[in-house]
Amino acid sequence: MLELILCSLFTVLPDYLYRRYRHGKRWGKEITFFTVWYELRIGITACFILTISFITVVFYFHPSTTNAGPYFRTIPLLPQGGGLVEEVFVKNGEAVEAGAPLFSLLDSSQAATVSIAESQLGQIASAVVQAQAQLDGARAQQVQAESALAQTENELAKKQALASRGQQLVSQIELDRLEISLAQKKGGVQAAKANVLAVETQINEVLPAQQKSAQKQLEQAQVELDKTVIYAGVNGQSSVFSSARRLRQSDFTTSRRIDPHGRTRIGANLHRRGL
Repeated sequence: MLELILCSLFTVLPDYLYRRYRHGKRWGKEITFFTVWYELRIGITACFILTISFITVVFYFHPSTTNAGPYFRTIPLLPQGGGLVEEVFVKNGEAVEAGAPLFSLLDSSQAATVSIAESQLGQIASAVVQAQAQLDGARAQQVQAESALAQTENELAKKQALASRGQQLVSQIELDRLEISLAQKKGGVQAAKANVLAVETQINEVLPAQQKSAQKQLEQAQVELDKTVIYAGVNGQSSVFSSARRLRQSDFTTSRRIDPHGRTRIGANLHRRGL
C-alpha cells in the first residue's frame, strides 16, 4: 500500500496536474469516476508498472533473503522423566559448555533400584561359588558310589565263583543279597551322575543366564539414574526461566532449553511445592 501511494506521487499526480493546468480539465467536470481511467490512463499504467518494479526490487535486495540471524535461538532440553529438582549447578546468566551439568533431579528411587540390582548381581556371584562347591561334593559322591559299586561287583563275582565249584560255603540267600545290593549301588551311581549333571547345568547355563539378566537390569537402572542429571547439549549462556522466577530445589520440572549463540533461554514447566 505504501509502495502504491509513493509511486502514485510520481505518476498519477503529475498526469493529473498536466491534465488540469495544460488542458483545463477539472475533477468533477471533465474528469469524473467514469472518465478517470481514460483521462489518467498514462499515469495509472505507469503507476502500476512502477509499483510492481519497486516491490520486486525491494524483495530481491532485502537483507533477509541472504542474511538472517535471530537474536535468540533456543534448543529444548527435555528430561526423559520429570521429578523434583535436587541441585542446580549453574547460575542465571552463567556461560555453559556442552556436556556441563545444569541441574539434577531427586534420584532416591533410581539409586535404590541400582542398589537392588547390584545386590542381585552379588547374590548370583555367591550362588556361583556355592554351586561350584556343590559340584565338587557331587563329584566326590559319584566317586564314592562308583567305588562301592566296584566293591560289591568284586564280592559278588568271588562268591559266585565259589558257588559254581560246588562249595557250600556260600548260600543262595547270600548271593541274592549281593545281587540286590549291586542293583542298589548301580542306582546310587546313576543318581550321583545325575546330581553332577544338574550342578554342572546350574553352573554353565542357569546361573550365567541369571547373571546376564541381572547385569542388564543393573545397566538399565544405571541409565535411569544417569537421566536424573540434565546436561547442556551446546555451548551457550544460561538464563533460567524469566527474571521473576528462578530454578530452585523442590521445584518440579519437565523441560528446559538452551541457545547455542551466546544468548540463551533455559525454561521449564514446573510447579512450586506448597510450603
